[in-house]
Amino acid sequence: MKMVHQLYIKRNYWMGVLAILLLAACKKDDENRVQLYPEGPKADIKFLDGLPSPSQGRTGAIVTFKVKGLKDKASKFKFLLGEMEAEVITVADSAVSVRIPADAITGGAAIVYENQYYFGPEFRVRGNLIIDPSFVGYNGANGTIYDVIGATNEAGSYVIAGSFADYNNLGTPASPVYDIAKIDKTGTLSSTNKFLTRSGASGGTIYSLSRLSSGNYLAAGFFTKYNDRAGISSITRLYQRAQLDSTIVTVVNPDPVNQPNDGKDTVATFNGGVNGVITYAYETANGQIIAAGSFTQYNSIYYTRSTKTNKVYNRVITNQVVKMNADGSLDSSFNYDLTLHRGKPGANGPLTGALRIANNRLLLFGAFTTWNGQPANHVVCLEESDGSISTGFNMGLGADGLVKSATYNEKTGKIILTGDFKHFNGIAANMVVMLKADGSVDLGFEAKPITGGKVNYAAQLNSGDVIIAGSFERYDGKVRPGFAYLTSSGLAVPENNTTGTFSGTIYKMIERTTDLGYPGVILVGEFRKFDNTDVNNIVFLEIRK
Repeated sequence: MKMVHQLYIKRNYWMGVLAILLLAACKKDDENRVQLYPEGPKADIKFLDGLPSPSQGRTGAIVTFKVKGLKDKASKFKFLLGEMEAEVITVADSAVSVRIPADAITGGAAIVYENQYYFGPEFRVRGNLIIDPSFVGYNGANGTIYDVIGATNEAGSYVIAGSFADYNNLGTPASPVYDIAKIDKTGTLSSTNKFLTRSGASGGTIYSLSRLSSGNYLAAGFFTKYNDRAGISSITRLYQRAQLDSTIVTVVNPDPVNQPNDGKDTVATFNGGVNGVITYAYETANGQIIAAGSFTQYNSIYYTRSTKTNKVYNRVITNQVVKMNADGSLDSSFNYDLTLHRGKPGANGPLTGALRIANNRLLLFGAFTTWNGQPANHVVCLEESDGSISTGFNMGLGADGLVKSATYNEKTGKIILTGDFKHFNGIAANMVVMLKADGSVDLGFEAKPITGGKVNYAAQLNSGDVIIAGSFERYDGKVRPGFAYLTSSGLAVPENNTTGTFSGTIYKMIERTTDLGYPGVILVGEFRKFDNTDVNNIVFLEIRK
């Protein structure tokens, strides 16, 4: 027992020695460690509870914030509004008054003293661009909205499409909202002529939605079912209430005695599609359908050899673009090699999108340098009639980098491209360029320096003004977090650029007039914040000039 006790004492002794050595090592290590986050100064500066007075205002106005600890520090601190330094007017015991800077945006207030920041409340800088207060679709869609168009036969209503399973939290098991919905001018689900989407695109995505001359809709994207009807290859026709345009066909019945009803099947009337993604589809002037995207094959179902559960497909190689007749059958006169009985090679790289422009032409863009073996740097324009390269669209050298997006304004006839390029046809164009209808660069528009990120969307309004959006932080040296409103020449007028942070991606813009008679735009896409305000993939802006 004595021996055990001695061993116990020795063990505790050496454990104590080890602890002392470890403490000493830690102390030495602490002395040598670089302090990445030094303690702040002892200054007693603090924003007090309560909103500034006024709580919002235009540039040049004076606003007072409730702050203590600045009385004896006049001229020794900086006051920031939305990252811009504001002129300090007066400093009192518990308040400081500042003038809103000329280029200020909505954002948080902050004080900088001895290299330390003290953060205060948000201040909303009022400008000419605001979220329309009449638009109450605050909850928006719970997924991405890729397209928006005017609704058929109902002025002031719109149809949105994308990849979502609810809108404005109004979807119910009895009345779900899948991938497509009609909204009224306030941004809420339309109370009249409600869409009967049922299961919609069944877990797929609608990237493109367009109105047909019949008043019905053409939906395209990446899906194999609509309203639980299978046999769809990424494109189909919908009635005005968004139900599938369907028909009954005769199929092979392998067991007519026991299953007498299996000789008929209800299927999509439009019998055509592709084996991949369609990013853009539309109806031509003569009622045919052109689709473009990421695919290598045209598909249609041969019903005379199919059963209800096993469909037999006709397959034809077609690369990235295809023309179909009104019933979905392939038009082999469009971008097709009749000798090889297959579509022509197309682009040597992926398409990021497509767009119909003036004079019945189709603009394709993406990460390619040739089209059907011909030089085409990231952009090519095709004739709608046969798919040949348009000789009336002379873009010269094209873009020297990826083209991410393109928009076209029918009224002005201008095209705007965005992407990772620095030049277009040899002319400097940093991520944004405006083209005329003939493909030449519009030198009247010049994007100013854009820093801190990318531009992934740009569009021209009917007025000639331009909006750009992306992940950038500054435009022309001024803080513009992800969004800027420009004149037709590319200037960012301060009064139109007071909005705070935008975060996400815009996919489509549509213009409309507000209830007060101002011009406005509906923006849809994949974004969660606009002007420091939480939104869900849709927002309506009022432009008060």
